Amino acid sequence: MNRGWLVALLCAFLISGCSVEKFLEDRSSSVEADFAKEATALIAAHDGDAFLERLDPSIRSNAEDNLEQIFAEMPSGSLLESKLIGAYWQSFNGKKSSRLVFHNEYENGYAMITAVVAENDSGLALLGFHVQKFSQDLSELHAFSLKGKSVRHLLMLSLLVVLPLFSIAVLVLCVKTPMASKKWRWILFILVGVGSWQLNWTDGATSFGLAQVYLLSASFARASDYSPWIASVSVPLGAIIFLMRRPAIIEKYEASLAASAQFPSDNVAVTTDGSGVTDLE
Repeated sequence: MNRGWLVALLCAFLISGCSVEKFLEDRSSSVEADFAKEATALIAAHDGDAFLERLDPSIRSNAEDNLEQIFAEMPSGSLLESKLIGAYWQSFNGKKSSRLVFHNEYENGYAMITAVVAENDSGLALLGFHVQKFSQDLSELHAFSLKGKSVRHLLMLSLLVVLPLFSIAVLVLCVKTPMASKKWRWILFILVGVGSWQLNWTDGATSFGLAQVYLLSASFARASDYSPWIASVSVPLGAIIFLMRRPAIIEKYEASLAASAQFPSDNVAVTTDGSGVTDLE
């Protein structure tokens, strides 16, 4: 890949990141976001009656029973900063709804607020509202660190380094290996890993899957600065199978070369007088 392509990919990555930030900044001043912020302020003020009036009638009765629990999850003190960190829009039966996620800082703690705002006959209403309290900023809580990590974390970190290097080494070996069939199929097979073992870097929770595919058998990413890093590794199945099949691939290639040497590809024909084979060229 030349330098021009690298610059183009870097620019595309930066533009994509900036566009997400710009999108969230624009949506933070939308009527749905303002509605969610007002509902959050009512919870912070423990104004349950006014909050319940903003709920859709379909969930109002259930919310009444959980109101005290919601109050308990809200940090005390004045709101210092509110930032929209996620926004998702959908439409169902002609009605639009918005799922908005805020990161709020208060004098005595932090909270992640999730509000589902939908249109109804009277305007806007809440279809869902959830508060989760934290003792520290989520960007700090989910920051990458090796402090206090378990053997499981260290094993995952080792695999994140070893598996891509193994895949790259086998890929180079494949490129240099002579073969009779199309080499690009093996290259594509080697480039990806199959299945997954995922580790939440913050809390150490793990999960397994079969349908995932990862480039070079590893991934380390997060949705945003306020989300945990997710480390994922997969089985480099293509690389392993290629190493097992490589001797047979080379043997097949050498056999095809020997056959070509024994039976030249020049056009030939048998003479009618039985004298043997004669060149047509």
